[in-house]
Amino acid sequence: SLLTVRGDVPGPLVTVFHDPQTSGGLLAAVAPAYADAARAAFAAAGVPVTSIGTVEEGETGIVLC
Repeated sequence: SLLTVRGDVPGPLVTVFHDPQTSGGLLAAVAPAYADAARAAFAAAGVPVTSIGTVEEGETGIVLC
């Protein structure tokens, strides 16, 4: 599996990562140098945005902590 769960992650949150309804349009990877500009562009378009994590070198997959 590409998803690793560590710690006390609630079951419903784990379910969201497996739900095909959430597989499109939710995430955007933006280089740190452009993050402020991306947030401003989303705000100008009236789209709420939240930073949820980082991309790090290592094994392929998603780690929920």
